[in-house]
Amino acid sequence: MTDAAIVGRDEDCEFVLLGDLVSRRHARFFETDEGLCVEDLKSLNGVFVNQRRIQESTLLAHGDVVGIGLESFEVFDLVVSPRKEKPTLPAPVPHGESDVDGPEPVTATTRLDVLTDREREVFELIVLGHTQREIGEKLHVSVKTIESHRAHIAEKLRCRTRAELVAYAITAGVLRRPLP
Repeated sequence: MTDAAIVGRDEDCEFVLLGDLVSRRHARFFETDEGLCVEDLKSLNGVFVNQRRIQESTLLAHGDVVGIGLESFEVFDLVVSPRKEKPTLPAPVPHGESDVDGPEPVTATTRLDVLTDREREVFELIVLGHTQREIGEKLHVSVKTIESHRAHIAEKLRCRTRAELVAYAITAGVLRRPLP
């Protein structure tokens, strides 16, 4: 990240979030000598840190959760908790290529086969930005059931955050990357 990153609906923002609850220029993330901070840019629906609406620039710490619109972002400090491994995304196989002498290449399609049909439904709704409550209502199950499916999906795909699930979905071809 450079000096600052703006989050909002406007295509000129460094991080574009879609949805009616996101202002054109919603929030700004920036670094100070103390660490990473977030501030609300006078958005209509506010910025939340650990489920509390902020009124001024707020210093973030490892594990804090920032809420903007329907999205939430967990602050991860590599100094506090270095990752032992990166999430595994399926490697796309170039069209028409295969490894004739070796094992069959792992493709995005075969990686999603580890999910049950219901988990696949939940996965697709999560990466489309639906909340757990919305997914539960749509599939006629409880939020607790959706939480269980979400945990199984995260374990099977080794994706901890919604952002990692979205990246996985793009790589797997479930979602299309928005055009610049």
